[in-house]
Amino acid sequence: ETRVNWKALPRKSLASKRESTAPGFKVSKERVTAMVCANASGTHTLPLLVIGKSKKPRCFKNVSCLPTLYKAQKSAWMNSALFSEWYTKDFIPNVKKLREREGKTGKVLLILDNAPCHPPVEILNAIDDDFSVMYLAPNVTALVQPMDQGVIEKLKRIYRKQVLRRLFLAENDEESVVAFAKKLNMKDGCYMLAEAWDSLERQNLKNAWNKLWPDLEGEQDSNDDHREEITDLVQSIPGFQECDEEDVETWLASDAEDCGFQMLNDDEIVTSVQEESDPVDDETDEDEDNIINESSKGPSSSDAFAALETAMEWYEQQSECLPTQLLLLKRIRDLAAKKRRCTMVLRK
Repeated sequence: ETRVNWKALPRKSLASKRESTAPGFKVSKERVTAMVCANASGTHTLPLLVIGKSKKPRCFKNVSCLPTLYKAQKSAWMNSALFSEWYTKDFIPNVKKLREREGKTGKVLLILDNAPCHPPVEILNAIDDDFSVMYLAPNVTALVQPMDQGVIEKLKRIYRKQVLRRLFLAENDEESVVAFAKKLNMKDGCYMLAEAWDSLERQNLKNAWNKLWPDLEGEQDSNDDHREEITDLVQSIPGFQECDEEDVETWLASDAEDCGFQMLNDDEIVTSVQEESDPVDDETDEDEDNIINESSKGPSSSDAFAALETAMEWYEQQSECLPTQLLLLKRIRDLAAKKRRCTMVLRK
């Protein structure tokens, strides 16, 4: 697990400067917890788990599917209840489906850091005979835990490049960039985190196991640091011209040491266990009040079909057009067409 400062921007940007004067603009303090999990060969990654504070953010209205798993906790921390739910309902079923497709049998071992938010190993190991959990010793976790060997750092770096690209593609003036940064919502964050997770190369994931499993052959990671590229991109965005390399580096490392769980003393542990049984309030993000129309039901199937027809016509004319992506657009368009027809039949 790791904490992600998902709405933060470089300190010297115009948007961050407005933080102290604009009511409700709290970009630098908004964090979520993200949990990553992948196998040792780098061939299988589980969907990213994102933990936010709000059970039903307004931006999730009418949304039945996200590219990440999303859970809520009052402080956006991982706890034993959420971890047990993930392990039972997501990890085990996901891995079982993969093994069935590949025709594999045998035992599965999940290696975890020894964090207080994880349930006792005896409880997890009693859930399924084919699955077992092993905790790394506390004093060596940071040294050998695979996801701490550059994977989480790369994930956050790619995520922040996604944020910059979104800002770069916004309308080309300082005021619109500030407004865009303020309107960035949890759904946007989930999509960009999922894309960042999907962008990690297999070799990045495989090499992360080298310290724990030296016999696992790996290759040199590709040079995907791109700090100069990120600095250039930052400075090309209206309102960000004052950001220098030091400011960008501080921004990139703003949550480098943040873990996804809360360090507690004995009294706090008792309180935390009691809170785990309490329901999470159906909080919503106040900043999203002017973004989501409560009465909106989203686009109709006819609207979606027309938009996808236009998207396909545009995409097939582009030099970057890939057959696989064009076919994916077609499948989505065909789904919209099918639902549109069903709606028409029901109206007759």
